[in-house]
Amino acid sequence: MHLFIILFSLALSGLAFSKPWKGVINDDIPKLKERAEAGDPEAMADYAFHSMRCMGGTRYDSALIFDYFNRSAKAGNQDGQVGLAHCYRFGIGTNFDGRKALKLIQDPLKENHPVALSLDAVLYRGFYHIRKYNQEIFNAQTEKSAAAGYVAAIYNSHYYKTILKDKSQMPEGMKGLRELHEQKLFPLATVYLWKNRHLFPEIWDDHVALKKQCLKELLRNSALNEPFSQIEVAENYYFNLRDHDAGISLMLKAADGGSQQALERIYRMMTHDWNFISASADSRRLFMTRAYMKGTRNSISIREAALTVSRHPNRYRRIIPDLYKDLKYFLDVSDPIIYRAMGALQVSVDAKKHPTAAKPELGIAHLVYCSDKDIESVAFLANYFSKQKNNDSLAKAFACSLVLKKEKDEVLYDEARWKKFGEDLNDQARAKADALAKENYPTGQKFREEAKKKLLKAKMIRKNTPPLVETKRR
Repeated sequence: MHLFIILFSLALSGLAFSKPWKGVINDDIPKLKERAEAGDPEAMADYAFHSMRCMGGTRYDSALIFDYFNRSAKAGNQDGQVGLAHCYRFGIGTNFDGRKALKLIQDPLKENHPVALSLDAVLYRGFYHIRKYNQEIFNAQTEKSAAAGYVAAIYNSHYYKTILKDKSQMPEGMKGLRELHEQKLFPLATVYLWKNRHLFPEIWDDHVALKKQCLKELLRNSALNEPFSQIEVAENYYFNLRDHDAGISLMLKAADGGSQQALERIYRMMTHDWNFISASADSRRLFMTRAYMKGTRNSISIREAALTVSRHPNRYRRIIPDLYKDLKYFLDVSDPIIYRAMGALQVSVDAKKHPTAAKPELGIAHLVYCSDKDIESVAFLANYFSKQKNNDSLAKAFACSLVLKKEKDEVLYDEARWKKFGEDLNDQARAKADALAKENYPTGQKFREEAKKKLLKAKMIRKNTPPLVETKRR
């Protein structure tokens, strides 16, 4: 009898027998928000999912998302557990931690929770040291999640059919996306259809009407502050019409709403110096640093924040511990600027205040490791070594300056400065500099291999870390 009463009470409270979240917009957002604010575990998870996707007119709020999922998970709600796992996997309101994400979804997986199945699939994509890449398991878990009714997994299932090398499944995938678009279940389906409207005539006779329908839905979703729709309308509607003011305004609106994708697009516009939006390197860096501090955690915001902090470590001292953790998590990529950012941070912060992050020897190793692909790493090394007092460092500074001289970059190489620097070297330092220059320090293979060994020993990189790609100065 007592057991019956307990189970009945749990059912009424929503902690037992509640249906798992599947990505459908709640019919009464104000009421849902009210219940979430009152501490209802089910409502907190539901509202956090809405905020995470900007569904139903809700704003993206990384701090609220993490807080609601965390409190819901502690109350035993499985939606809260998988939502919290999502936060750790994608760095929403917290540091990246794929292992925590994997641990959190284990119990929901036993119940075939649709979001847990989808997240489990993502963790088989080989990201961030968690699991080895396994496309077959990824596909199988995505299909199971889709079969369980998770709208995002249904979208993914159709989407991946459209990008396979074997184009035979493309029409089937596009038709599945059209169904989602017409049911108005997942705005990203409309976005993707619009992006690929050139394929419509191959599949549908009513392709002209479908284009108009997609644009109408895009504009509607954009007005509802759905960020993917706002970005698409800005990029592939207003910009195509040469209405750059309207496009930028909408992109900024999406960014202000918390869209990481919009922030990244604006940064890339600044970087490529489009004629209607431009900024200096320092302004671009500061823009993404502020984005990081507001909760945007991706490789660009993290690396730019680290480079900003390395120049002003005291000003940004509060974010250094979290920034270091996030930066370390992204070292498993082919972007040399990530390694430059880590190196710059490790040699710049105060060892007494930040003993975990302050590792000058490893910082130098990071900078040398990426020096042949990123000339700004060489410039950073030159300036860093030039401020030291010992002959070894001064010799390395001058050797680095000779590499910069070959690049003929007036911004990175100050000819008058380095000419005087070389003249002021004592005989011992000059002899060491000449010896280093003969072996192409720091870009020579010998030095980069030595740096790689140090990073492997310190477990900063793995043996199968992808090769670095060359960066271009902008």
